[in-house]
Amino acid sequence: MTCQNGLFAGSDDFHVYSNVDSILPICPTDIPSVQLLGTIPNNTISQSQWQTHTFTFVAPADCNVLVFSGTCAGTPTESYYYMDNVILENACMVTLGNDVVLCDGDSTTLVASGPAGTYLWSDGSTVPTLAVGAPGTYWVQVTSIGCGLLTDTVTIAYTAPPLPDLGNDTTLCIGEILILYVATPNATYLWYDGSTSSTANVADPGIYWVEVNVGNCSAVDTIQVNYTTPGLVDLPSDTTLCDGDLLTFDVTAPNATYLWSDNSTSPILEVDEPGIYWIELTVSGCSASDTINVASDPLAALDLGNDTTLCEGNSVVLEVAIPGATYLWQDGTIGPVATITQPGSYWIEATLASVLQWIRSMWNTSRSHRSFGPMTPRSVKERRRYLTPRP
Repeated sequence: MTCQNGLFAGSDDFHVYSNVDSILPICPTDIPSVQLLGTIPNNTISQSQWQTHTFTFVAPADCNVLVFSGTCAGTPTESYYYMDNVILENACMVTLGNDVVLCDGDSTTLVASGPAGTYLWSDGSTVPTLAVGAPGTYWVQVTSIGCGLLTDTVTIAYTAPPLPDLGNDTTLCIGEILILYVATPNATYLWYDGSTSSTANVADPGIYWVEVNVGNCSAVDTIQVNYTTPGLVDLPSDTTLCDGDLLTFDVTAPNATYLWSDNSTSPILEVDEPGIYWIELTVSGCSASDTINVASDPLAALDLGNDTTLCEGNSVVLEVAIPGATYLWQDGTIGPVATITQPGSYWIEATLASVLQWIRSMWNTSRSHRSFGPMTPRSVKERRRYLTPRP
């Protein structure tokens, strides 16, 4: 019989073509008996719902013939049934599927898909399936009535899964940014936030993860990031240091370590010389620092000059200039200038505010005096000038 396209109204034979939509000439109310023509004759299948039936032919060809039997009681023989997307496949074939690459530790089950028969696997087993958990080449032989001996082979390979490593859980200081980075050749990435690059920036506490995929293998790593507030340290404002004064800085804080500008590690530092001093305070890996500039004693510049002789009827002007100072002369007058007309001993006392001690962030201030002349009992430095009459 010649294969043809077209409509076969009232015919007992119907030709089905590969990938060609076809009209099936059979009564919709019939329950027909279908003979599948090929190498196995007289193989019949009954099916009441033809619209869901799949026809399988045991021999490949450009076309195959379906032969129907049945009656169309009360209906014209020109009634047709429309069949869509008819695809012919070679039934005399056994397949194990494509070669597979598995991840280390994974397994798969091979299924001998094809006509039923007796089975022989590469490991000697005789069931239709084979569990595989190791790399290698596997084959199956199926002996089927009408198809003879059928064989297929598949290769199973294994590869190590990726090993992403985000590092250990960590604690950062407020304001720090942690850059998470993974680098795996031929990999794709999926981060906690949906991004797909090889890096991610973290600026907030939380649990962060990345999934790395290479082929059929994937692995996930997770890191927890915590944040802590650094310790607070606050040295006083810049100040001056008078002769004999001692400044004490105390920055004691819970669970802290200390490093001063002189490399000492105590929470307390005593200063008796001018200079720039700094402290670095560390709590839980987070550091804070502060600096203070301690200037030299400006009162060291207080000087009335050398003793001298005053001519009768003349006068001499004594003047000092120390920014920020207050002054007291021996006669109770105040101010930086005194006019002398009589012989005698003259002194001036200049006073500046000076920080003597700083404890626990509190300033305790005192006045440091520099006196000049015959004063008691302050034990202060003298700045005295003697004026004697000239003969």
